[in-house]
Amino acid sequence: MPRPRTLRRQLLVWLVGPLAVLWSVSTVVDYDIANRFVNLAYDRGMLDTALDIGRQVKVLNGQIYVDLPKVAIDMLESGEHGRVYYLVTGPKGEYVTGEPGLPAPPDPFSGKVNYYDGDYDGKPVRVVAVQLPVESGKEQGFVLVQVAESRAARVEFAQLIMIRMMLPQVILIVLTALLVWYAVGRGLAPLASLQREIASRSHRDLSALPEEQAPQEVQPLIR
Repeated sequence: MPRPRTLRRQLLVWLVGPLAVLWSVSTVVDYDIANRFVNLAYDRGMLDTALDIGRQVKVLNGQIYVDLPKVAIDMLESGEHGRVYYLVTGPKGEYVTGEPGLPAPPDPFSGKVNYYDGDYDGKPVRVVAVQLPVESGKEQGFVLVQVAESRAARVEFAQLIMIRMMLPQVILIVLTALLVWYAVGRGLAPLASLQREIASRSHRDLSALPEEQAPQEVQPLIR
């Protein structure tokens, strides 16, 4: 048999149900905000790395090279959030150093800094490409410095932020449901008292019921 409907249960559904819907909407919005925040932070970190590599671009006897110490290379290959890939190409697109398979920036190149997504070594990556001026002999041009990171660390970080944002909201909804359950019980106490009064009477007892403690909405029914 289906459970009988009670005012307390219906009020709980009507009050907590909209909270659950709002929580679902808030989850989607919060994830978008967390994802944007994480991407912004990681993009700035990649740009700093690209500029650091660009500062090490040198020209010797008309040849462009990058003077990266071994310590710096080790840091790029074993970063805190996974390996960092890089590629440096000369003014004519010639290979200088780094990973030759990194995805190329969009064409045409807009501005001196471009962020874009791509795939490298079978994994989705986020790439920043920076154009930096360089003089090679009598010619002046731009070297292209590209730095890429796996997107996996960004997704994990965004999910971690989401979990930490969602847990307090879940606890708040549960506490709200408990408070609503208690408050509705207190509010319906006069009706419960009236129910006990009627149940304890004989069917021959037609005396008036006490209506002083009853809610105003049910007093016409009592009368």
